[in-house]
Parts: sequence; structure tokens; C-alpha cells
Amino acid sequence: MSGEPSDLAWTLRPATHADRDFAFELNRATMKEYVEATWGWDDAEQEALFDESFDPSDCEIIRIGSTDIGLLAVEESADEIYLAGIYLLPEWQSRG
Repeated sequence: MSGEPSDLAWTLRPATHADRDFAFELNRATMKEYVEATWGWDDAEQEALFDESFDPSDCEIIRIGSTDIGLLAVEESADEIYLAGIYLLPEWQSRG
């Protein structure tokens, strides 16, 4: 059936500083429940923490067609490649 997740091709594109707002809203959508349960969620504090650590050079935006649906964060050093996170908007999760 057309439009099913298996029929839609996903791609990656390099993240840029222009993706900051998308990346923060993605962080809020995927992590707020867990942060709130553990430490409490304060928007200003969370934005400040996010801005301290957001480095678009370590990120790629996950796309379905022309729609940004998530973020892949990978940190590379001389000795290792570290998968820092895979984040998908809730409406794109659990689709196989």
C-alpha cells in the first residue's frame, strides 16, 4: 500500500545551525517526559543546556521525502565512533 513506512525512503542530510530550533523541539518531544520525571523540566534551563551541547557538525537530519523527522548524532574521535543518539518525532516512532 502506498504511503506505508516501508514504501517511504529515508535519507540523511548534514545538520546546520539553522536546524537548532527543529533539534530543540525534537529534544523536547522525545526527552521531556524522562527529564521531567527525573529532574523536572524548566524550558529556559533546558534550552541553555541544549545550546551548550548542540553541535550540528556531529549531527545529521533524518528525512522522509522532504520532511525532517529526526536527528542522528554521532561523535567521532581518533579512537572511536560514538552513537550519541537517534531521535525521531513521536509520530514517526514504532514504524519498523
